[in-house]
Amino acid sequence: MTYSDELSIAVEAGRATVRPGDRLTYTTTVRNLGADATPALDVSHTLAPGLVLVSDGLHWTSRIPAKADARFTVTVDVAREPGARPLTVTACVTRAGDGTPLVCASGSAAVQAGAPFWWGAAGVLVVLVVVALLVVLRMRYPFDRFR
Repeated sequence: MTYSDELSIAVEAGRATVRPGDRLTYTTTVRNLGADATPALDVSHTLAPGLVLVSDGLHWTSRIPAKADARFTVTVDVAREPGARPLTVTACVTRAGDGTPLVCASGSAAVQAGAPFWWGAAGVLVVLVVVALLVVLRMRYPFDRFR
């Protein structure tokens, strides 16, 4: 018996969008639709580049009672320069000891872009120009001249 017809899986990201440096939790729900408990199942997760694992692991072994759900969570930090967009976690269920996936699913969160570097650089440049202008004006027109 393969159990693939009796299992369903869903992976949900904690939110739809994230920024670099955010913490995110993916929740995987494996549902046994069958009338009998499952044998031991391995549930494993694969992280996209740009996600740094914070939680204890990416792999669990579990038996799921008939008509019941099992939930597994993976907590990650979004890297300062995430590589993949969107950031996807894929979860697969296999029979323990067998690497053949019975069911797989993925969930993702979009990376919300921050302000481009040149905006910050332009802001600093504007402040420097204003300060330089004030210094030049003060040297040219000292404040004690207006007393």
